[in-house]
Amino acid sequence: VAVIASLIRDGRADVDGRYVTARDAVLIPPARPDLPILIAAKRPRMLELTARHADAWNMAWFGLPSERFETVRADLAAACAAVERDPATLEITAGLTVRFALALPAGKTPDTSPALDGDDPAAMTAGFEAWRAIGTDHLIVALDPCTPETVARFTAAVTHWRAVGA
Repeated sequence: VAVIASLIRDGRADVDGRYVTARDAVLIPPARPDLPILIAAKRPRMLELTARHADAWNMAWFGLPSERFETVRADLAAACAAVERDPATLEITAGLTVRFALALPAGKTPDTSPALDGDDPAAMTAGFEAWRAIGTDHLIVALDPCTPETVARFTAAVTHWRAVGA
């Protein structure tokens, strides 16, 4: 992460670390300081690297916000404090599963992992609002199943949510 962050932000990296050494590395084409670094992390070492180097943090796969998400988010805040970074400077993202049980192929047993109910537009809207209420900046969504029909239904739900004040 230190090498990638240096290359993206400065165009050069000179790192002599425990796990990697990069001497006088150069990024061609040149640096892209506008390119954000997103790290998905949930364990202490990666949370510390996120606190040091990332622009955004992600944890996945959820339906509604959960205690698991809030616990790791608190661990991330502690990692930020340890490296003297304001956690408010990190964008918070979450990966959601939106399950359309009625669109599953015949005979397929629905997954029971956490997911928003894609068959209920109001449930999707409530889910989006719940994530916004806890300060999530961005949602990454996986549709189950992902078909042209479910993409259209999801798009309609997002369009409705945005129209009513999102």
